Amino acid sequence: MLPAAPAAATVPTPVSDAADKLRCHSREPVSSTDPDYRGVECYVTRKLGRGIYSVRRYRNGRVATLYWKDWLSSGCVAHRKRIFVVPAGPGDWYDCKNARYAARRISGRVLTGA
Repeated sequence: MLPAAPAAATVPTPVSDAADKLRCHSREPVSSTDPDYRGVECYVTRKLGRGIYSVRRYRNGRVATLYWKDWLSSGCVAHRKRIFVVPAGPGDWYDCKNARYAARRISGRVLTGA
């Protein structure tokens, strides 16, 4: 298990658990002015290369699902209940292949745009 980041006290346990399942490295808390979610950004090393993910926990899962369905046009995010994993790599934001990987790792689903 990776050592906790200095600001790990502000990161909810379910987010840390999801980041562990993704095998995340170098976790940094997501700086957000939005009080509806908290999370971390991290990178995952895979055979396909290094992927960057944003793991977030929202207060209201339904509102978050509607938000992401409305926001995505041709991309994908992974989610399980109130935990959302957003592929955030350079040049491959909302990449469906990375979202499928994240969904498999957290035992979740892939959410696509409208």
